[in-house]
Amino acid sequence: MYASILHSLAGTTSEQHKIRTILYGDNIIGVPITPLFKLFIKEVLTPFYIFQVFSFSLWYADGYTYYASCIVFLSVVSMAVSLYQTRKNQRNLCNTAMTSTVIPAHRGTDGFHEINSADLVPGDVIEIPRQGCMMPCDAVLLTGSAIVNESMLTGESIPVTKTPLPNPTSLGHADLEYDLSQHARHTLFCGTKVIQTRFYESHRVKAVVVRTGFATLKGELIRSILYPKPVNFKFNRHTYGYIGVLGCIALIGFIYAVFRMVEFGYDTGRIVRRALDLVTITVPPALPAAMTIGLVYAQLRLRKKSNVYCISPQSINIAGSINCCVFDKTGTLTEDGLDLMEVVPSNPTRFESPVAEPEEVASRDLILAMAACHSLIRIDGQLTGDPLDLKLFEWTKWQLEESGTSEEENRFDTFAPTTVRPPTSSPTSPENYGIMRQFPFSSKLQRMSVVSRGLNAKHFVLIDTDTSGMLQMTTENNEPVSDGVFASPFRFVVTGRALELIFKNSEVAFHQVCVRGTVFARMSPDQKQILVEGLQHLGYFVGMCGDGANDCGALKAAHMGISLSEAEASVASSFTSKTPDISAVPAVIREGRAALATSFGVFKYMAAYSVTQHVSVLFLYWIGSGLGDFQFLYIDLALITALVFLAARAEACRKLSRYPPPSSLISVRPIMSLVVQLVLMIAGLTAAYLISKSDPNFEQYDHEEKEEGDYAGFENTAVFSCSLYMYITQAIIYSKGKPYRKRMYTNVLFLLYTFVVVAFSTLIILYPEPFNDFFELEPDSDFWYRLIYVDIGVLYFFLSWLIEDGIIENTCWRQRFAHRKTQRSVKPYRRIERAANTKQSLTDAFNEINQTLQSESNGVSESAVDVDEEFEQSDENDEMSRL
Repeated sequence: MYASILHSLAGTTSEQHKIRTILYGDNIIGVPITPLFKLFIKEVLTPFYIFQVFSFSLWYADGYTYYASCIVFLSVVSMAVSLYQTRKNQRNLCNTAMTSTVIPAHRGTDGFHEINSADLVPGDVIEIPRQGCMMPCDAVLLTGSAIVNESMLTGESIPVTKTPLPNPTSLGHADLEYDLSQHARHTLFCGTKVIQTRFYESHRVKAVVVRTGFATLKGELIRSILYPKPVNFKFNRHTYGYIGVLGCIALIGFIYAVFRMVEFGYDTGRIVRRALDLVTITVPPALPAAMTIGLVYAQLRLRKKSNVYCISPQSINIAGSINCCVFDKTGTLTEDGLDLMEVVPSNPTRFESPVAEPEEVASRDLILAMAACHSLIRIDGQLTGDPLDLKLFEWTKWQLEESGTSEEENRFDTFAPTTVRPPTSSPTSPENYGIMRQFPFSSKLQRMSVVSRGLNAKHFVLIDTDTSGMLQMTTENNEPVSDGVFASPFRFVVTGRALELIFKNSEVAFHQVCVRGTVFARMSPDQKQILVEGLQHLGYFVGMCGDGANDCGALKAAHMGISLSEAEASVASSFTSKTPDISAVPAVIREGRAALATSFGVFKYMAAYSVTQHVSVLFLYWIGSGLGDFQFLYIDLALITALVFLAARAEACRKLSRYPPPSSLISVRPIMSLVVQLVLMIAGLTAAYLISKSDPNFEQYDHEEKEEGDYAGFENTAVFSCSLYMYITQAIIYSKGKPYRKRMYTNVLFLLYTFVVVAFSTLIILYPEPFNDFFELEPDSDFWYRLIYVDIGVLYFFLSWLIEDGIIENTCWRQRFAHRKTQRSVKPYRRIERAANTKQSLTDAFNEINQTLQSESNGVSESAVDVDEEFEQSDENDEMSRL
């Protein structure tokens, strides 16, 4: 919509209001609170819980009453906690989104009268109260000005001044189309607090509603919480592949069990139950919960130790793969607070001598620029604004007075709400200047300006300041001072405008700048997002740290976004730090690396455990036996579940590892590890099974003489005894500490519990008499043969540890493999880095960038880049060199 049309609006009629209410709905950001019953049904109908209900039913039907009851109890508790947390989050979000107030609006011919903000529609003309209000919609300011606190959206604690949208009809200018991104300084956003308004004489401060409900900026933020960006991570994708492989193993076992049970002459119901048991063994129902426990611990540690909050726990694993980090400078790398030591005046040819006092400045224009070109305001008598503006103004020792905010007459005319004057001048001195119009800082133009006029003067003065740090008097200048690219021997320093020109005109040069760039200066929000997405396109896992003000797009686009702000806009990022410095970045990456290593280890452990239990049952199915109810209970709860939850407590290593953990389950090391465990496990169980037949007291298990569910026998005792050590061994070797987690002995609870279960398992194997009935062990088994089962378990532990730690996870071998993998990497940024290590390729890249800028910048400013004669080999293996 054009500005002239917005200024011509006089509100909506009753008929227009009805039509627009149908089109746009009520002005409410409604977050639905799902009824508990519906939440319960939705939770139960997930594949995870459907599979669990199937498993419960099967276990009860097969006589595993105690085991099934314990799992049902744990599942119910888990579901109750999940429902409570979901409902709590919905209520909190609903309270955050709720905005309801009464505001004056112009309807039909009745003039202004107060209405409920929920009835507002686009096109309504509203009055902004003099004492301020909480904005219930997005509205463009038509008359007057407003001082707004946007900290809830941008994180900036400094109030900003909103100016009216220029009226091309009254100014005699060409009409312009209103665009929210370009005219944000004229727009009052939903959720922001209007502190006070400035009006001229008796005129109202009016605004026209342009967006309501979920279409507002606040509505978009709430929508991003309700429907977050889906997480597409290689590790998550590969887990489904592994589950598919486990499903194939379960199918093979199912077919084996059916044929074997048919040979035994079992009835159909018993065959189906026993065969389906293998499916619930091979694909454990507790797998999803086990996979998320590491993320829960990492999330709690981030909140407790680093004061970092995470709205998307799945993003923690992704943070572990970060190998490139981008930092916003202003408000992120820099801190608030500075002092002005001296001013260096300049003339067209050179810099002059520095001056420390304003009285020593010869140029009146320089003093006037420092005193008048700012966005300072008084709130409750306190001078407030940008810290740089404040320091510059205080150095001049001038005074700022605000008039026009009350009914008294203005000394200049009815259009000068703010005046500045030297410290020695009187209120009527001709040295006084009125600030007639402010043009707040624009990220696109990278400048701000003010129009001022001296008392009784017949001309206006336009004062402009750009972000190069130079204050200048100007009447016409619509371009930034400079744009260009500079290069060190191997790194680029590039401005945002130059980056955008390169992005639009040369893909090759853009990729070179992304890979070899170090400093990206004077970047607009869109240019920041272009950079982040460009790095992602080249294969980097990108982290972005910003203040959540004008970098929300980049924070949302990055794999790991960390906002150093408590504003509502910070929901654009996965992580929010309450500590306003970049210490959160290494903390999140360390915890991400540890969580990813934990998830990797837990998944391998669950896969190894399920295959071990699957093979154990297959051995026993050969003779028509199986594992008993309390044997399953002890393995799955006392061993597997407890060890997984305690092993996941391992904290992140203090030193940040340069190489991220592997994120691919379909690679050499995890596959080799599981294959080795499978071979050792089958060898150990086979040995135990065969040795049990040599027991002098051995009696063959006869399924025909046993009742269903009675599995006590020599073979069962041998297989069960050896498998206990295998489960414990697998938990230990997959809980390795460095380089991503602290050493195992620092996880005290896991270490103590491991000693307890090893001691108890050894006790029930060597001295089973008190536990025979409970665990259905063979009471007549010879002690020395039971000792052999312990020896097999110990031998399995040492062989597994030696192969896993000494070969598969060997640090030297892994680094050498990582180095070779880096050299052979097919990722785009690796190819560019390798090519950039030749002087000719750098020269070609620099020349192409210069040609692009010189041909497309339309005379903004030429930028020459040279290649340093001294060429040294850079370390291309350092994944974290950017960090």
